[in-house]
Amino acid sequence: MRGLFSIFIVLFCSMTMYGQENITVRGIVTERETGESAIGVSVVVRGSSIGTATSIDGDYSLSNVPKNAVLVFSSIGRMSQAVEVNGQTVLNVVLSEDAALLDEIVVVGYGTQTVRDLTAPIAVVKASDISKQAVANPMQALQGKVSGVMVSTSGAPGSSPSIRIRGLGTVESNASPLYVVDDMFVSDISFLSSNDIESMTILKDASSSAIYGVRAANGVVLITTKKGSRYEQKPTIDYNGYVGVQSLSNNFKMSNSEQYKTLMGEKSAIQNVKPIDFTNYTADTDWLDQAVQSAMMHSHGLSISGNTGKSNYFVGLNYLSQEGVIINSDYQRTNLRAAQDINVNKYIKAGYNINLSYADQNNTNGDALGSAFYTPPVIPVFNADGSYSDPSEVVRIANSAAQFHYNKFNKTKGFKYLPNIYLEVKPLADLKLKSSFTLDGSNSNNKVYVPVYRVSDSQKNELSTFRKSDDSYMNYTFDNTLTYSKVINKHRFSAMAGFSMIHFHSSWLEASVSDISYIGESSLYIKNGDQSTLKVNDDGEKIRSLSYFGRFFYAHDDKYLLTTTLRRDGSSTFPSANRWATAPSVGLAWIASEEGFMNSLRESKTIDYLKLRASWGIMGNNNVPQNAYRTVVNSGGEFSTVFGPWGSANISQGANITAIKESTLTWETVREYDLGFEIKMLNSRLDFELDYYHRTTRDAIFPFPVMGVNGSTSYSILRNNADILNKGFEFTLGWHDKINDDFSYNLGFNLAINKNEIVKLAPGTIPFFSGNSVNGSQAIYTQLGRPVGEFYVYDVIGIFQNEQEILDYKSSNGTPIQPEAKPGDFKYADLNDDGILDDLNDRTSIGSYMPKGVYGINLGLNYKAIDFSMDIQGVWGNKIYNFKRVQRFGNENYDHDFYTNRWNGENSSNTYPSADINGRKNPLPNTFWIESGAYIRLRNIQLGYTIPEMSSKKMGISKLRLFVTAQNPLTLFGYNGMTPEMSGTGVQKATEQGIDNQIYPSSATYTFGVNLKF
Repeated sequence: MRGLFSIFIVLFCSMTMYGQENITVRGIVTERETGESAIGVSVVVRGSSIGTATSIDGDYSLSNVPKNAVLVFSSIGRMSQAVEVNGQTVLNVVLSEDAALLDEIVVVGYGTQTVRDLTAPIAVVKASDISKQAVANPMQALQGKVSGVMVSTSGAPGSSPSIRIRGLGTVESNASPLYVVDDMFVSDISFLSSNDIESMTILKDASSSAIYGVRAANGVVLITTKKGSRYEQKPTIDYNGYVGVQSLSNNFKMSNSEQYKTLMGEKSAIQNVKPIDFTNYTADTDWLDQAVQSAMMHSHGLSISGNTGKSNYFVGLNYLSQEGVIINSDYQRTNLRAAQDINVNKYIKAGYNINLSYADQNNTNGDALGSAFYTPPVIPVFNADGSYSDPSEVVRIANSAAQFHYNKFNKTKGFKYLPNIYLEVKPLADLKLKSSFTLDGSNSNNKVYVPVYRVSDSQKNELSTFRKSDDSYMNYTFDNTLTYSKVINKHRFSAMAGFSMIHFHSSWLEASVSDISYIGESSLYIKNGDQSTLKVNDDGEKIRSLSYFGRFFYAHDDKYLLTTTLRRDGSSTFPSANRWATAPSVGLAWIASEEGFMNSLRESKTIDYLKLRASWGIMGNNNVPQNAYRTVVNSGGEFSTVFGPWGSANISQGANITAIKESTLTWETVREYDLGFEIKMLNSRLDFELDYYHRTTRDAIFPFPVMGVNGSTSYSILRNNADILNKGFEFTLGWHDKINDDFSYNLGFNLAINKNEIVKLAPGTIPFFSGNSVNGSQAIYTQLGRPVGEFYVYDVIGIFQNEQEILDYKSSNGTPIQPEAKPGDFKYADLNDDGILDDLNDRTSIGSYMPKGVYGINLGLNYKAIDFSMDIQGVWGNKIYNFKRVQRFGNENYDHDFYTNRWNGENSSNTYPSADINGRKNPLPNTFWIESGAYIRLRNIQLGYTIPEMSSKKMGISKLRLFVTAQNPLTLFGYNGMTPEMSGTGVQKATEQGIDNQIYPSSATYTFGVNLKF
């Protein structure tokens, strides 16, 4: 202790003596390529916190500078330059453009690193790429930007996209990544505005993600929000806004009235029943057209930021309003952000970051959208007297227009608060201690009111109903880290250690009541209804966790790099015997371009930079179904009994255990290794990166069969009894060049190929069917040796053309295979040749909703004051279950594609069935209902113009940019639906996705916007 105190005194005296010979240094920083002033360049005294930034004229002034100090000039996009002061009071510096950006700082778990020091495949998306797209959720802007990241979006206002990083490694658990906003853990980022985000960092492999332990199995997305300037700067006001219109990206076409009548006639003839008399049905209604609309969307963001020298600050207010292309759906969100970093002195720094968000959403009526698809066009919307028509005269379907009208009150309001405070202490120049406390809370309220109405005997509500639910959660996190960094000759290293405590509590309450009078939303309270109809249900959960973690980084001669991490997690989510887990990782990198034998290639600019990487790590997934291991005792009327003599009225409440649970359930564990390399060539104009990964999820939670005689209401329990493999390649290629002072461009391409497979099941585990069903038959099957959630269906080998073909279709032993079939029906393959079509022996695997490949193409052009960008994104190798086609029980309408290609007589079609598609075995899951989900989409195209600086200055404006954007204006695909993009919710099971059961359609958005800076 005495020795440590002596060292501290020596260091203090040295710093005091060092500060006695100080001067003020001034100068101008310019750009070599343009000769213009370099704005916002940071000027820092190396090894200290003394610094400033260049003004709009490129000048700077820095006081209290030691005469023998070294000034470091740096700016994103330019090569950093270190200049020795040597007592000079004027230093003018010229910076060159740095295409390599190897010294750029990126955010990693609990810290930062330069791009050069990374030993893992980490991708960064900047604010400029995010803000170019008119999206409600910032994650939507990632589509096509990062290899290995699959983003599936829904057109529903305010919806969160489905994110999958490097495939799918779970069956029953949540497959969404972990989101970390400024070191704060959140489940999604729908509360954030794109205007608030500075950058997104995606941790894709285990070595980079393992620092987050058992929450990182599905990848990690780090969000850095905007703050004030790092160095002294006067207040800057920014406005970013746009207004636009949305429309369906694909106008899906249904059969018209005459086509429908033709189809119904053919169906009646096949069924040998009397056809419907359509004499009095003269309407020709496009019911889908009645359900959609052109929708407005606008966003406005206003912020003020700056730096007083002692602290930086940022305050931002954002508002988003989005109508839905389906009527009666919309979303509004208001965000308020405030952040400040305060330099108390050169040893202590403190700050806060506060996020407040309020959302108000009208939810669409999904049943009404389905009714609009199925309702026959011969039915008018209204009767002659103005009342709603009754489609049940032809088919048992509700009038979708009436559904939208009477069932339109479905509102969700939510408030989220995310405050964070931190304290950072630097007792020594190389040592930093940081503590932070985060409170993550939200409250949401949903109200659904249905009035009394009557359209028909089958579409009515004779007693008004009201349902209300309240959800709330509170999550607080206390993080503490200690970081030490040091450079000794050719050795550079840093070490970080820390611990984290998390407490999570949530509650949910739902109540419903009938017979409530509606005189406005203010009357919608449970107490105003008939209390005899009151129903109440509530639930909740509490989770506590404690974590210890650390990271060590070492670089020798800036050529040989090592990164190791270790995390130890304990959580109350699991039984005490399985409560703790350890997640280690290691990453190695060799910057080969720094070796002597590469000098000639480096000097000739043939190869400017070459890095080889290898990494390995373990991480986990604790997002398992809650209470999956806890035995629950249920009570209810069915368990009550009477004790006593005959005729006794003494009822005793009973209870029973109705579900068997696995008491040793634990988290899923992911083990992954990654091999990759990065290369920059031709004067750093060409970038190329390639990675191969091998990711195995061990102890994946998988249903295990149990006997019904055990008293369980379920025929399976959840156990850690599966291993799931994801392996693949990620490829990124970029080219950027500057032709002259007026014209520059960039072109990028990224590609990811993934293979998913269940490679191991515990003995006794059997495959299982899942997903939507027709007549009890499901299309998704999860089994050993195949992908998770794969479609497993009967193979259609043709269409029966006549009766003789049906009679002749027999197995090798002479057994008729489909004797009940009729001409125009599907002809199924009898794969085991036994004359019987059964689920386990005659179905075939045909693929899953997860693509085999995802790719993106990005283009950018800059000519003087004009900028242009374009993003293209696509997928292939994925399948969609066209459930809306197969789910038919009567005289529903048909889509136009079916009408055009149907079987309507011998040899008319050998691929499409007859109009009687819901007869006999036609509705069975089969290859006809499974379609390709491949598509290529023009995701975003933007054209901008920046007003010349001299003109904007005359208006008192620092920068004024105008732009127009088209988002999703064109999609090429073959799927017979409104959109090929199947976006399941983040918590939806992997074995229930890829089914088109009237999903919300995607929209094309056209906007005009302004970027304004004062």
